[in-house]
Amino acid sequence: MIVHDPLGGATSGLFCALTTLSSLLEEEGAVDVYQVARMTNLMRPGVFNDIVRAQYQYLCRAVLSLVSSQDQRALQSPETADLYHWGRPA
Repeated sequence: MIVHDPLGGATSGLFCALTTLSSLLEEEGAVDVYQVARMTNLMRPGVFNDIVRAQYQYLCRAVLSLVSSQDQRALQSPETADLYHWGRPA
């Protein structure tokens, strides 16, 4: 996949970092947001200007949203419905 950002790379860097975080979360069930942002910046120097606080916070909020949506899907799936009662493990 080719990602292009006419404004210098910050938006494409966020997209690439989010894609990586989403894949890792799905595969491993856990992620290190800082390390993914750091590695993205190392692979493409200057994508994040020393990982700007707002960009890092955006990545953290996006991962929390992904985790929340995965939790909701798990609670609604028929396979786990018998394991939970009112949102708590049986």
